[in-house]
Amino acid sequence: MKLSFLQAIFLGSISTLSVAKSIACTRKAVSDILPRGVSLSFVQHIPKNGTFTVPEGDTGWPIDPINLPELCAIGAMVPGTNTNKTFGFGLFLPLEWNGRTLSTIISDPYGCNFNAESLLCKSGTGGSNLTDCLSPEQLSTFDTLTRDYVGMNSTLIFPAWLLGSEHFWDLNIDGGAPNIIGLGYIQYMMGLGSDWKWRDFDESIVDLSEQLNPGQADASNYDLAPFFRSGNKFIHYHGLSDGGIATGASFYLYDQIDRAISTENFDISDSYRFFPIPGMGYAKAVDPFSSDGHSTDY
Repeated sequence: MKLSFLQAIFLGSISTLSVAKSIACTRKAVSDILPRGVSLSFVQHIPKNGTFTVPEGDTGWPIDPINLPELCAIGAMVPGTNTNKTFGFGLFLPLEWNGRTLSTIISDPYGCNFNAESLLCKSGTGGSNLTDCLSPEQLSTFDTLTRDYVGMNSTLIFPAWLLGSEHFWDLNIDGGAPNIIGLGYIQYMMGLGSDWKWRDFDESIVDLSEQLNPGQADASNYDLAPFFRSGNKFIHYHGLSDGGIATGASFYLYDQIDRAISTENFDISDSYRFFPIPGMGYAKAVDPFSSDGHSTDY
């Protein structure tokens, strides 16, 4: 989105406000630093561990955010470049700048240099049912779950789950068996029948799936140039904490579409935007202010 001059000034003003050592969460205090033309919808002080009640009819907020740190919630309407349009901004401003808040969200999983060996139970810890470390066998399973599924000739079959998605792994492996969605796809859509057991899975199942393509579910036609030339836009988002469908699949899709239309005379960013969302899982979000990283439904 291209910001108008007034929108840029508004965001700059808010940035100036938020870096102050403290602010008064009042309509007057916020209004005093805003440029002309910006109207405030609300200014609300939220106490520590408080809840922000989403204004009725505001579809931009999926749920009421809970367990918040102390902050100032503001809503403002900013005129666009076209005088017939306005843009609504909703912001949470910290009341203590640089206050230390522990977050369970990993904002850049691909940037993590994570050493999984640090999870290994050390000698002398005692017991075989420890919950704060992994046995060598468990660590081997962890390595499998966080490694891309690669077939013959180093062919990528499907990307691995990203770090930070662990809260949602039970979507696929709860109870020590695959989710019925994947199992049912092979048994019934591919026609192998209810007697087929998941322990018989091998790469031949992948090959058969590509040959049959039941339901025409294979999204491998990456040339979206005709779609884009018609003026259509593609808005694509995926939670980085998704433990159901690995987020890497969306990164792969974006790259393949970019390559497929690379000879066309337009910038992909004008037609296709991909938003990887930190903390968002499979239709759920990790609460960044929760010490146990509990989930919230969207």
